[in-house]
Amino acid sequence: MAEIQSGIRHLLSNPRIYDAFQHMVGAYAWRKRTIENLVHPLLNPTARLIDIGCGTAEILNYLPEEISYFGFDRNPAYIKSARQRFFSRKAIFECESVGQGTGNEHEKFDVAIAAGLIHHLDDGDAVAFLQDAKSVLKDGGTLVLIADPLFTPEQSALARYIVSKDRGQNVRDLGSYLALYRQVFDFVDAEVDQNPLRIPYTGVAVRCSSKPLP
Repeated sequence: MAEIQSGIRHLLSNPRIYDAFQHMVGAYAWRKRTIENLVHPLLNPTARLIDIGCGTAEILNYLPEEISYFGFDRNPAYIKSARQRFFSRKAIFECESVGQGTGNEHEKFDVAIAAGLIHHLDDGDAVAFLQDAKSVLKDGGTLVLIADPLFTPEQSALARYIVSKDRGQNVRDLGSYLALYRQVFDFVDAEVDQNPLRIPYTGVAVRCSSKPLP
């Protein structure tokens, strides 16, 4: 995983600092909008959802309480924080990465979410991740990739600069992202946001499935 962890980026490994920063720049508000628009239509009261790289599981605040939620993250501090905050929810948190075999250990999921993850992976690792994510989904389940930064011809010079300084070192343009997803999934649609945050920024959310999307 290509990721810069020095300087201020290292501070973001602390759950409180990470959450405070995400709220300050409007990242969680962006995720809330995206989840309401792209994820809620996929859910019913019996839905099973896996959040891959869940962080502190802030998105549980934006999901229906009746669904079954499974959060996975490799940062033990994030998982500890999530368990403390959401002990009353129908949620399970695991300090591990989703990989080969995960789908054999858990019942298949209706929806998988990965927030701000793909731009941390090179092409080979990204395709491997997509294949692992697909393996944990039910037939026709949907992978929703949210909050990845994006290079576009329309973005301002400042937005391009800020995006280029992201901790993840594999920020792509839209065509490059979609080409990756289509190596694994037959149906892909994307929603680009030119102003998702309180700072100049450009981002994209994508839904992927082996069956036509609603």
